[in-house]
Amino acid sequence: MVKINCIFNKPSKVKNAANNGNYLLLALFFLGSLFFFQSFKTYSEDSSLEDVMTKMNAQTTKLSKLSFTIKNCERIGTKMMCGKQQVSIQLKPFKCRLTTSKPNAGDQIVYNEEQSPKATYIPKGFPYINVNLEPLGTKMMNNNHHSIFELGFVFFTQLINHYYQNNKTSFSIQKVTEGENQYYKVTSSFNDFKYVNYTVRKSENFRNIAHKKFISEYLIAEKNTEKEFYIEGDKLSIPSHYYKKLVLKIDAVNFTPTYIEIFDDKGLLEKYEFSELDTAPKFTEQTFKE
Repeated sequence: MVKINCIFNKPSKVKNAANNGNYLLLALFFLGSLFFFQSFKTYSEDSSLEDVMTKMNAQTTKLSKLSFTIKNCERIGTKMMCGKQQVSIQLKPFKCRLTTSKPNAGDQIVYNEEQSPKATYIPKGFPYINVNLEPLGTKMMNNNHHSIFELGFVFFTQLINHYYQNNKTSFSIQKVTEGENQYYKVTSSFNDFKYVNYTVRKSENFRNIAHKKFISEYLIAEKNTEKEFYIEGDKLSIPSHYYKKLVLKIDAVNFTPTYIEIFDDKGLLEKYEFSELDTAPKFTEQTFKE
């Protein structure tokens, strides 16, 4: 028995060479497979929905000042009202300057909470007189879905993150390459979007109801027109979600939003396209002065 075992445990040199070759091929295959799966894992992690959303929130949260160009379209009644502005923002304390390219090219709005609770409208043409306005007043909010306080990325990233954290299954992601540019396209849908009843509580208005419920202030105002003012106990009809469908594009390098498109039950509600983003602009004392 010992002799037989010795014979089977002592193969020829040719057989050894063959086995060594097999072991080498097996090792190479294993290493190659490991590299492949590691590469796939890295790519998957880099482009995963969770990773992209986390990076977007981290990036937008740390921005203390920024400048950008925004093209916006918002549905007012049955018409889409579109414009283009150059925007400069400092978040704390809050300051902003908007210079319009379309419509009314050259008109400006300046707000500096350190100087005044009101915003200043600076027309390029007639009536050639600066006008101080309440930022949340009807004149400033007329034909606008959002106030100057929602400028930038914080409002939308917090809104989208709320829906993501509570309804992750409604979100999907795709990495897109267009020429030299890469971005992540995030979509989310709520097919059960509808209007529900809501009873106004003490000291509530459309704005704080919208912020509390993470829904559109404009849609609340559009749906409830029976009264000019609603008080405690009044009944409202409010949207169940901010959107029925969301399309979001996030830059694959700096993880800031470049495009936001919102749909409700009637179709396109609003869209915003950001370009010429500067996350470290050099502001002067004159930037936020009249």
